[in-house]
Amino acid sequence: MPGIQLPRDRQRSPEREGAGIDERAKRDGAKQVTYVPWQPETLCPERNRRESSVIEIRDERPEDASDIEDVVKRAFGSQDEANLVQMLRDANKAVISLVAVDNGRMVGHVMFSEVSIDPPHEGFDGIGLAPLAVTPEFKALWVGSKLVRLGLDRCRRAGYNIAVVLGSARYYPRFGFSCASDFGLGNEYGEVEHFMAMELELGALDRVCGTVKYQPEFQEASC
Repeated sequence: MPGIQLPRDRQRSPEREGAGIDERAKRDGAKQVTYVPWQPETLCPERNRRESSVIEIRDERPEDASDIEDVVKRAFGSQDEANLVQMLRDANKAVISLVAVDNGRMVGHVMFSEVSIDPPHEGFDGIGLAPLAVTPEFKALWVGSKLVRLGLDRCRRAGYNIAVVLGSARYYPRFGFSCASDFGLGNEYGEVEHFMAMELELGALDRVCGTVKYQPEFQEASC
């Protein structure tokens, strides 16, 4: 299936703390102590490098295909989702396809494709989020969230009024998704809890009901 910080003026910088120690030492006649701030990179350099890196989110390019396939396979642990991405791309059904890049290395990808509704409804302009893939070592760095938020904004700007996703009911509500069945929307997989929808246009979900259907490539790819 388709997948407490202090205000700036109250923060104590290392320079201020070090100066305070030296001043107290001079005043009390004690031996001066040099303040040495803790350096986390000395304990975990790889984690520090990732946390300080700047992730670039951009549109997919033709030369990205093989790197995207690798990211999707690593994220899902199977070939099916990677095949789906390629099939949607080949059929020109990938409406929006974004990638996340860290220092020239592909670390995330998200794709959006149109969905339909049965029975047809004139006011339904739906888009489906699937798949979303992030390499394991970057999942804790909000890469997926950046891809989803930018992707949804692009969908809204493109004129789509409803977005749907079949995925974690603990993850996707943070973006505005909620249970689609509450709005009278079902899906061809028979999922209830994990099938969610959100409005990209105010009031769009008030006007439709029915069964949402993904592109036939999803079934063909066993997704």
